[in-house]
Amino acid sequence: PLRAMQRMRWPGVSLVVRRGAAEVGPEGEVPIAEDELLRSAHGDHPRPGSESMFSFIWQPRSAPPMLLEAGEALAHVWPIRVTMHSTRIAMASLAWSVVTSCYQRCKPFLASKLPPPSLLPPIKREGNPDSDVEFPVESVVVEMVECEVVESLSQGAMAELRRWPWHVTVPHMRFRSDSDIWDFQRFFVGWVGMLPA
Repeated sequence: PLRAMQRMRWPGVSLVVRRGAAEVGPEGEVPIAEDELLRSAHGDHPRPGSESMFSFIWQPRSAPPMLLEAGEALAHVWPIRVTMHSTRIAMASLAWSVVTSCYQRCKPFLASKLPPPSLLPPIKREGNPDSDVEFPVESVVVEMVECEVVESLSQGAMAELRRWPWHVTVPHMRFRSDSDIWDFQRFFVGWVGMLPA
């Protein structure tokens, strides 16, 4: 399974969502609304020798799954790790909902024309299904290092909320899948420890 691990690094990322019908201006068509959701926290000049802005490591669905144990039950897990370095993230809920909707529509077909199931029942050590209850097969850990989260508020929104927009500095933060049944903390520690350098 380790040989099937896939890795991707993006030195820089810029994600811009343009919404609404375009208006024709002096410089051509201009969208009604434009939100820059992701960009480097260092602007257009990344620091020399800095880490990639985005990095992904995942177990592809075409590879054998990792097994997560809980007593006599075994769950199939295909882990995903996302790391963000020096990333500026804009909190624009409407624009992010557009990105999420687009991703959910495309995700099942990114790896295969026949989408694999996203839920599976656990199995017993003998190989039989443990129950009729199904669990997600993807487990995710997201790590943020020296990132910024900024709130995009218009002047009208500030007047309504009666406050300035938020700016959050994140020196180091980690999000991961969690469960009352499966020990994801120990699982991710073991999986990350096996990853190639």
